[in-house]
Amino acid sequence: MYVRFFYFNNKKNMQNIVPMASQWFRKETGKMNFLEPRILRRKDFVRKDGQSILYLQVVISNRKKKIQLGIYVTEQEWDETEMRVRASHKHQHNYNMIIAAAVGKSMDILVQANINNKPMTVDIFEKHFTNFEARLDFIKWMQLKAEERIGNVSDGTYIAHMAMVEKFKKFRDNLSFAEFDLQVLKEFDKYLKTAHKNNDNTRHKNLQYLSYYVNRALEEDIRFENPFKKFLWPNKTNRIVFLDKRECKLLYDYYLTTDNLDDKKYLRIWFLMMSTGIRISDAMIVTRENVYGDMLVFTPKKTARKGHTVSIPITEFAKQFIDLDGKRLAGEIFKYSQMVCRKIKAIATRLGIKKNVTNHVARHTFATQFLLNGGDVLTLQKILDHSDINDTMVYVHITNEFKTQKMNSAFDLFFDGLKKNN
Repeated sequence: MYVRFFYFNNKKNMQNIVPMASQWFRKETGKMNFLEPRILRRKDFVRKDGQSILYLQVVISNRKKKIQLGIYVTEQEWDETEMRVRASHKHQHNYNMIIAAAVGKSMDILVQANINNKPMTVDIFEKHFTNFEARLDFIKWMQLKAEERIGNVSDGTYIAHMAMVEKFKKFRDNLSFAEFDLQVLKEFDKYLKTAHKNNDNTRHKNLQYLSYYVNRALEEDIRFENPFKKFLWPNKTNRIVFLDKRECKLLYDYYLTTDNLDDKKYLRIWFLMMSTGIRISDAMIVTRENVYGDMLVFTPKKTARKGHTVSIPITEFAKQFIDLDGKRLAGEIFKYSQMVCRKIKAIATRLGIKKNVTNHVARHTFATQFLLNGGDVLTLQKILDHSDINDTMVYVHITNEFKTQKMNSAFDLFFDGLKKNN
């Protein structure tokens, strides 16, 4: 409330905001058990580039609380008396806005406690300041927004977003909105490629998640330049990985013969996807109650908001992977789809399968084998629950390429035979 007053009445004179706020604070508070908030530059730890972090310091009942603001400046760039960043810094205007907002908010918290005769300690102060602080640091803000999505999106979507947030936190400890520019975005993309060995598609997906939070911040009127405006996205390829008959047989033979019950459970859910084309989110919830004769009938979790059901013909081969007692195929062991994915990858590697076998590879395998064995694309679209036929056409292109390779290979052998006979 108060920081808005100081800002909108001093747009042309930013450097006066903190001193004016300090005068107002001393007038409002009089004799209380806390001191005026200060912005200080850390002096006991300086980075190699000469910069050190700025922090907000409050003193309540002789106890200090220091809260980092995510802003780094050199000694020459910091005016300790005025508590502001000098004009020599390229982000001085945005940084001083952050400083003014932090000081104003902290004063607001303390004065409101005094006016309303509420107790105030450094711990209570920190709690009140936390949500505001998140608006200063992009990473903290992004994590809060990601955590708010739990229960509003699928488990898979929530986990994927949180995984991206964790990658970003490892990339940077803190990052103010003002610092989040095109160069930082390029460095994060490079980090995904080098540190995490992410391919173009995975990088593209992670950057999509990141752009979601950038757009959310802009919608909430957090003012900063959108770094994605001039960003060159990594190429997204439609490379589909699927298993051939030999590779599927390796997995199935292992499923039948292994004494490892955990491996059997994971393979069971994978083969259910491979033999029906359903997604991992659906494979983890279907039961025998979803089987009506030779049809598997269920409401896809991913598109549940559309309110429609999907009916898939189910073979005897597929039925063996749905449990017989009516319980969900996926108990606690399948709580997260990534767990299934990691386990299947490990099993496939042990069996000598060199492809990157994921949960979705099961779905890809079903789709390609369906078309290779005479299935039509419109039926496949319905089975896969694709709203856009173009999503299904990807498999047509793949099977056509596969058929061409097989035909070329067969005729190469045929013509080689003719040459030898001559």
